[in-house]
Amino acid sequence: MFKLSLSSKELFHSNFLEWLSNVDEQAFKSLILDMAGLKENKYEWPKVWRVKREYKNFDLCVVAYDQDQYENDNEDEKIDDDEDFRILFVIENKVKSIPYKEQLERYALESKKKNEAYWKNRGNDLLNKLKQNGFNDDKKAEKYWIGIEDGQWVLKQGKKTGPGKKTQWSEPIPLNVPIFNESEGEKNKTKFLECYTKWKRSPEISIRYILLSLAQSFPEYDGNKNVWRVGEADWKVCNYRYYKSRIKKRFEDVTQGLNSQIIADYCKFIEYLTTLSKVWAKDYVDQKRIFLYADNDNYKKAHKSRIHDLYQKLKFSYLCTLLFKRVKDKYGEKYDKVFPSNQAGLFKEKNTEFEPGMNYICVNYTYLHGEPLLEINVHPKCEGDGIEMYYAIQVQGNAYEHGVQVKKNENTTKKLKRDKEKVFSETVWNRLNDTTISIMSNWMNVKGVSNWEEAKADWMIKPDRVNQEFNKYDMNDGTYVYQKYIINDNASISDVLEQMLSDLEYIDGKLNKDNYGKQTQFFKH
Repeated sequence: MFKLSLSSKELFHSNFLEWLSNVDEQAFKSLILDMAGLKENKYEWPKVWRVKREYKNFDLCVVAYDQDQYENDNEDEKIDDDEDFRILFVIENKVKSIPYKEQLERYALESKKKNEAYWKNRGNDLLNKLKQNGFNDDKKAEKYWIGIEDGQWVLKQGKKTGPGKKTQWSEPIPLNVPIFNESEGEKNKTKFLECYTKWKRSPEISIRYILLSLAQSFPEYDGNKNVWRVGEADWKVCNYRYYKSRIKKRFEDVTQGLNSQIIADYCKFIEYLTTLSKVWAKDYVDQKRIFLYADNDNYKKAHKSRIHDLYQKLKFSYLCTLLFKRVKDKYGEKYDKVFPSNQAGLFKEKNTEFEPGMNYICVNYTYLHGEPLLEINVHPKCEGDGIEMYYAIQVQGNAYEHGVQVKKNENTTKKLKRDKEKVFSETVWNRLNDTTISIMSNWMNVKGVSNWEEAKADWMIKPDRVNQEFNKYDMNDGTYVYQKYIINDNASISDVLEQMLSDLEYIDGKLNKDNYGKQTQFFKH
């Protein structure tokens, strides 16, 4: 079980959850309702449903099909035909990464659009079906009966054969409208029309969102009642320990043979992971602990078991949460936007639009080149020639860096061609050395001044450089130039985080003190 999970941890667990839906449908339905915080007797589960993997990039979703469409389609068509089903549950699974609002907001928006399109089609079908039978929702329809039969809304046409005789009803016509907490006794057209109006107004009402996460500390989530309000959607946060207990409760007594053993082994594996995560947390919840972890006993054991990346990611997700909270508390009202991300580099944040006249701070955590990366990026106003740049305070492995990233645009490209310069990073470095912007003298070694070296903490070690004035990382859309020091093995977590916050305070002070619009014009020198 453990070895099977190593190739792709999150995919493994999502696939296992899908497999459970095939083992026992009723137990699976109960499990999903448990995870969503819903009661079985309060939720009307549709007759025809299935679990889909990686639909619209959702880790997992449960969808409901129109029964008549489902029965007439073959299996392959059902998988690809968006018109035949609506989304009931979206499950986002996080084992080795931390959740971010922008991703959850995108998933909620996509699922809502999907259901809106579905209900638009169903609504048109319904209205046509009603009109064909002479029904008009603006008038009384005494010859028509609308109610619930076999768990779905149906329409019947009534016909009287003579005075005083009983009405003879036609065969029920399915209406494909969801039931909202209706009981079998409430069979009347008034209740139907209320529901009809309700789903026309709020077509996403039946979607429930579940966030299954091993980490329970991530930016912008306060842990209140295990519900995270993201945009207009409520995500039910379910930890893996609870998830494991619900599997045992729902499946233990209904499975036999090999399936029973597989589920038992899986539950033991989850128990192992959740226990380990609690043990590992002791290494970083106490901020007096050593920042580096390569010689840490827990890390060594994790490395031996080939789950050291999980150790690193849980640790840095926690540190990112701490760092983001302090940055948000201090600078949240001062800057146009302070936000977290899981992208390496501010310009890679695809879901955030940067406006030239605004200032941003982004607290990043990601996993890059086999090492966790923690950084604060300060993106100042882009004035003058409109060159976008930001200042980075970055920690990765045992390196502590001060950097500047500049994004290519028409101005920079023209300048490169005019000066016949090919290496963008060297051009940026030369302009940094030519400028007189005061922030640079203490931020990096500019004009031969090494103030940062003089002011560095005692836990920073200057790296040996051989014919290397600066470090660089060239990209298609820009460059990152930086200077770095090595973090000593006596640096505590608190030392590193406080240094990052201190460096942020320095940049913020310069942004507010100087006429900082000039800093984006350094290519004109």
